[in-house]
Amino acid sequence: MTGSSSAREETPLVDRFYELARRGEWASVLAGWHASPSFARECAHFVKPTSGWTFLHQAAFAGADHIVVGLISSGADAAAVSNAGETPADVARNRGHRTTATALAAATEVDGLWAPPRSPDHLPSSHRWDEARQRIAAVAMTVQYAGGLVRIAPRRHLLGRLVRASPRRLARHVLAAARHGRQLDGRRAHLSVRTRPMWSRPA
Repeated sequence: MTGSSSAREETPLVDRFYELARRGEWASVLAGWHASPSFARECAHFVKPTSGWTFLHQAAFAGADHIVVGLISSGADAAAVSNAGETPADVARNRGHRTTATALAAATEVDGLWAPPRSPDHLPSSHRWDEARQRIAAVAMTVQYAGGLVRIAPRRHLLGRLVRASPRRLARHVLAAARHGRQLDGRRAHLSVRTRPMWSRPA
């Protein structure tokens, strides 16, 4: 497992959902995740102790691209390594799911600034500015951004098409705050935040 992942303690509900995923009952899994995005993030960070597999490994096994995308947008680590030394991309490749394997391999090609969050309480961010859409935070949130944490207050814009601070300049501010044990106030800049997992299956 990579340094950006941390095994989450097994709970009866997470374990039950993991078993549903293992059996391929993704409709039931997705229903639960739709009802509770915070629970979805908890599942995205879960690692099965006996195998080292994650929900992302299970989605890769099934070749379920839309679930892979949703898990990564919930903070799952695409570079997580099982007890047998397999990443989700390896699992997809071994099952013949080439598209899934390619997407997962690409998701691992990020530097440390954009690594998935270690805690399910923190939202992941992305450096893919071309995919950004403006959103307004409905609730307070904490985002792992460029190696630090950023707090977003409710009713604040998360990202506009026009970014006030350049990504490089904003990253410097976040890194400087992280070095001094501070958290940057999200009201001062717009961020690219993955706020809503994309669970829907493409048409």
